[in-house]
Amino acid sequence: MSVPGDGDRAKRACLEMNGWKMIVLTSFRVSLSLYAQLGRGAFSVVYEAKHRQSHKSFAVKTVNKHWLKPDDLKGMENEIAILKILKHPHIVKLYDVFDGTDYFYLVTERFDGGDMRQRIAKKGRYNDHDGRLACKVMFDALAYVHSHNICHRDLKLENLLLPVRPTCFSK
Repeated sequence: MSVPGDGDRAKRACLEMNGWKMIVLTSFRVSLSLYAQLGRGAFSVVYEAKHRQSHKSFAVKTVNKHWLKPDDLKGMENEIAILKILKHPHIVKLYDVFDGTDYFYLVTERFDGGDMRQRIAKKGRYNDHDGRLACKVMFDALAYVHSHNICHRDLKLENLLLPVRPTCFSK
């Protein structure tokens, strides 16, 4: 399988969050292995990834810099900055960012339950109780985002990722 890579040129910069600093003096390819494609967006492809030492599973969003216009690049920088700020149980966690020569690599939490659109199609319909629980989770996350003066701007079923473990989304 062919996956994007910048080899050893994708050096990691110093990341400062919540008062701590982490500097990883290694390249993307030394840290993570990419596997199957999990999804595709307008400017990105998401792959399954495993950390080479811990074997922990992640999702890696690869964004080809050559596909981005200046406004898109600014949007990408904003997305990274926002994900670094937001820490909520119902918002995807950003673990790491690699800025390569040709690609950005966003290492995030992995969700194996598909998205809400897929779940609704599979389930057929939600009863009132399950619908209320699903909306509560979404509204709690949105309230948290709004409390940081951030507007989502792309809220749709395909962007609501689900875990495999049983939740109000998967009954």
